[in-house]
Amino acid sequence: MDQTRIKTIETGRALESLLISPGWDIVQDILKSYEQGAVSDILDYKGSDMNVLRSKQMSARIVKETRNLLNQHINDAIQAARNVLMEEVKNND
Repeated sequence: MDQTRIKTIETGRALESLLISPGWDIVQDILKSYEQGAVSDILDYKGSDMNVLRSKQMSARIVKETRNLLNQHINDAIQAARNVLMEEVKNND
């Protein structure tokens, strides 16, 4: 097995163990609180400057998208590791 495939498996396993750790729920809660804070920042804005409001909206979108991309990247890495392992099993039969 080449080093790239080994690295894919190691990464997937490490991330999978992260997802089942109690700390992962805490990380998700923290990320959600950032998102809620950004939304609150929009709702609490009392000014009339549309550029400021757009900036706050963009910040909220970035926070949300970052959380979504992080979760997707982790899930993709885990799935890639599973795929490599399945290919190795098939190749060794």
